[in-house]
Amino acid sequence: MEKSYTRHSLIHPGRPHLRPILAALTLALTMGVQAQILFTENFTGGTSQAGFTVQQEAGTCTWSFNNPGSRSFSGAGFDTDFAIFDSDFCGFGGGQAGAYLVSPTFDASAANVMLLSFGQVYRDLNGTEAAVEVWNGIAWTQVYSPVGGNVGDPGPAVTTSVDITAAAGGSTQAQFRFHYAGDWSWFWALDHIVLEGMDCIYPPGAAVLDITSTDAHITWTDNGSVGYEWVITTGDEPDGSNAVASGDGNNMGADGLMPNTNYMLFVRSDCGNGGFSGWSPGIPFTTLCSSTTVPYFEDFNSVAPPALPNCMSIDNISGNPWQTNAYPPAGMTGNAARISWTPSGSPDMNSWLFTQGLQLQAGTSYRLTYKFTNSSSSFVERMASAYGTATNGAAMTTFLRYHDVIQTTDVLVDTIDFTPAATGVYYIGFQCYSQANQLSLYLDDIKVVVSPTCEQPNGTTLVQAFTDGVDFTWNASASDPAEGYEWEVRSDGNPGDPNPAASGTVAAGVTSASAWTRTRNTQCTYGPTAAAGTSATGPMNPWSSTPCASAPRYPTWRTLNRSRYPRSLTA
Repeated sequence: MEKSYTRHSLIHPGRPHLRPILAALTLALTMGVQAQILFTENFTGGTSQAGFTVQQEAGTCTWSFNNPGSRSFSGAGFDTDFAIFDSDFCGFGGGQAGAYLVSPTFDASAANVMLLSFGQVYRDLNGTEAAVEVWNGIAWTQVYSPVGGNVGDPGPAVTTSVDITAAAGGSTQAQFRFHYAGDWSWFWALDHIVLEGMDCIYPPGAAVLDITSTDAHITWTDNGSVGYEWVITTGDEPDGSNAVASGDGNNMGADGLMPNTNYMLFVRSDCGNGGFSGWSPGIPFTTLCSSTTVPYFEDFNSVAPPALPNCMSIDNISGNPWQTNAYPPAGMTGNAARISWTPSGSPDMNSWLFTQGLQLQAGTSYRLTYKFTNSSSSFVERMASAYGTATNGAAMTTFLRYHDVIQTTDVLVDTIDFTPAATGVYYIGFQCYSQANQLSLYLDDIKVVVSPTCEQPNGTTLVQAFTDGVDFTWNASASDPAEGYEWEVRSDGNPGDPNPAASGTVAAGVTSASAWTRTRNTQCTYGPTAAAGTSATGPMNPWSSTPCASAPRYPTWRTLNRSRYPRSLTA
């Protein structure tokens, strides 16, 4: 069962009334730990220091300590020396191969709890075998397997801890081994393997919830211990001097954290005999950025893939997470967000990507625009857009659009106006809910602005060109301007520049005009502009020109469409 706690403030060394608490917790963190490390293996120098051996099961591809594929990993104790079964490096010619990385023997009767921890990076592929097994003097028992999804890939590597007490059975000749087998599969890398004996074990299920820019809520599952301690650091395991915040089972709220900062949570149990368990593997989390105002724009070009842009966040409920990708389909410039397929039989995708928090006002209309596409028309992707007050799927209470069938490689653009009912900080969320075994969904150019009150007309069309004039029409503006439209015709220059060849205005509801000029023998081109301005005099995006046919033996004319023609006028 999950333990329920009361939220309190944490340690703030700068607050005088909390200094005695800080001193007491610092002392507690450096005393009473009764965990015995039986051995640690870091593969320093490309060899096993603790006495690990390799037993070949089949084929020739095997465990190596010299990184034959020149791979680079970080986090969870990884450095340049580690063990790896690199089936991908062995290639097609390696064939089906399997091997065991076997520990030295140890006495499992020496402590109440035997805890195995190791850093790992595992890339999954159908047909791969990977498992941790424990020997109790009679038989091997599987206690863990990463198969079914990537672990620590993409990085950083993760620390995995397994209670092997029951599997070891108190044997004085216990062992454990890492088994990997595959045929041109991917890889499994291991480092910082630690075996500890202790009186009790840290609680399972440690997690950090309700993360904001300055605080978070700590939780874990009660394992029956008499008490608990937790510490937040900026990355390293607690040593009595590096706590940013700490507490016990009676205070579970961490406040006073810095915005947009990486932290690590550690938890341990009070064994009730004056000692503590070892610290749990660190649970990484990052506080949110401070909120920002609109206009907001994200094109994913500020980061190196697969990292997400600063201040964006994810909630990966099932399937794969959103990542930045450097090679989106044509129509998206630079990087884009991508979420890739999961194998057949996997749970359907339920993965969210969130913008930075946006300060929005009640009663104000905002416009959300974004691009999206599929990497193949042979598969169906699904995506929804929504907004809410926190960066998790449950908080996305207002859905804006469901794209139930995305089955094209054309880049699509959606524009949605929405109005919050209350003033506050909101997050725009994008949920991939595709079925398993599809391909890739892309998202780019997320934009949030105040909805324009006067929108650009479009669809400008040449009706007829004369020797010294032109007739043209356009589609009405969606904002139905009360003061009508302004138009320009020019043979050169930009919209709004001085001295157009002709210009004028028309009344509300009129969507045609005629332009006359003395300028002759000028080539005729036309084409609509592409985007709306934010006011009657606001900027308009570049237009695409199209040649128009000229009358025989008569000079032709260059029509409007290279200016703000026509533009809406407001009252």
